[in-house]
Amino acid sequence: MPADRRRHERFPLHVAATLRAEGATGRGEIVDLSPGGLRVKRIDDVPAAGAARVTLEVRAGRTATASGRVAWTSGRGVGIEFQHVSPEMRAFVDELRRVSPVLRTALVKQIRGADVQFSG
Repeated sequence: MPADRRRHERFPLHVAATLRAEGATGRGEIVDLSPGGLRVKRIDDVPAAGAARVTLEVRAGRTATASGRVAWTSGRGVGIEFQHVSPEMRAFVDELRRVSPVLRTALVKQIRGADVQFSG
């Protein structure tokens, strides 16, 4: 990962994600999330470049989305910088920021699914 130039507090997630790119599908993990982006670890070899769209099912029936660009890659790590964030994603990140670490852990455990689509 490049030098730490973060402008936003990051919240650990460690949530399994489906990664998709150029006809390839694989497994990954969303490592952390902030108002400005997130970090993904690729478990399977899925190309990560260009535009990215992230979808989190943060609770049953409640989906949060964001789109942006791949800001960096390093080994299996990928940094995504958000350019457009849905109101639901903004509310979820704000909730993570407001609550105690114990409640934050409970919120993360409620995430039912994650999908990251790369198109470059």
